Amino acid sequence: MATNENDILHRFWQTGAYEKHAIHSAAEEGGLVEDGVKAHTDGVKETLSPAMDILMSSNFERLLWFIAYDIFSSVEVGVQERRQAAGLKVKEWQTNFKTKGGFSVEKKVLDAAKADFTSERVSDTETVATIRDVYRWPNTPGSKGYVIDPHSAISMTATLRSAKAVLGVHNVALSTAHTAKFSHAVEMALAEEKGFQFKDILPSQFIGLEDLPRRLVYVQKSGGLDGIRKIIVDEVKKELDRTYLVVYSLIIINKAGGLVYNRDFNSALNKISVNDLLVLAGTFHGVHAIAKSLTPSSLAIPSSQRTGIEVLESSHFRLTCFQTFSGIKFLLFTEPHQPNVDVIIRKVYELYADYVTKNPFYQLEMPIRCEAFDRHLMSYIRAK
Repeated sequence: MATNENDILHRFWQTGAYEKHAIHSAAEEGGLVEDGVKAHTDGVKETLSPAMDILMSSNFERLLWFIAYDIFSSVEVGVQERRQAAGLKVKEWQTNFKTKGGFSVEKKVLDAAKADFTSERVSDTETVATIRDVYRWPNTPGSKGYVIDPHSAISMTATLRSAKAVLGVHNVALSTAHTAKFSHAVEMALAEEKGFQFKDILPSQFIGLEDLPRRLVYVQKSGGLDGIRKIIVDEVKKELDRTYLVVYSLIIINKAGGLVYNRDFNSALNKISVNDLLVLAGTFHGVHAIAKSLTPSSLAIPSSQRTGIEVLESSHFRLTCFQTFSGIKFLLFTEPHQPNVDVIIRKVYELYADYVTKNPFYQLEMPIRCEAFDRHLMSYIRAK
């Protein structure tokens, strides 16, 4: 078990006492704010490994319970009674920690803890030295030295000590975080190493990230919590009101069942040949007409009000049909869970009415070749 300078666990394995150590003012400061260090109170020191800057570990509480289960309960009683006894003992320790700032365990508890674990404490100075030493090791992965983050350096330092203490035993140190998360500590450790450039170890997704635009929302301090709440509510409302389009393609069929227009907007849907598109248009036109005539006669619905097929859905896409009074059918292929498809398809029809039917050079029922319609249609789909 390895700790940084917040060594409450290490001290427990050495003495059996789990106690806070008051740290104040300058002694509390340390670490690098750029790498995530936060101001702490109650005896926590800021270090180069901020994820380990803690006092109470939930995993330690679980270990205490298992030890108490074995030591402070009789095997002659039932499992439930043993569990309760272990829980009461851990509660006693935890209460003392909260009210008195610490607790000590019996020797048999400490011996049980040492049966499976040893501990090491690693300072910030040692962390930096290990990052530098590992980088200089020969035969490591990569064309240059191997770079580890501060938390992994603590693990490596403890592992090296363990290997020296118990010879002939294989030791494994697992890296715990990507170095990019703690760039300032790593750069501080390797600043004088020849050939080291931090950009060489950045993930491709990180390269150029700092040069991208930043989106900030400024909060007036005078607004207090209500001001923050209002900003959150407003942003959520915008998200809910916004329509996210996942539209794959559009097909327009004339009243005779002929394909007059098709356009793909998203490459996620597999493309089909022109011949297959023509077959699809004619087949859907026929099935739509048959479905329209299948309306139960008992409903006495006029022929002009029968709709035929409106939606066909598969596990990967949904086909929505909108038919105009003149018999033109608009088939919109979308993601199955796409919201507000009826709004989208009617907007497409409005664009058709504005830029196709009003085009003096367009002849009804013929293939649509209208640049203005193409441009505005694509702009609408992509804007959403």
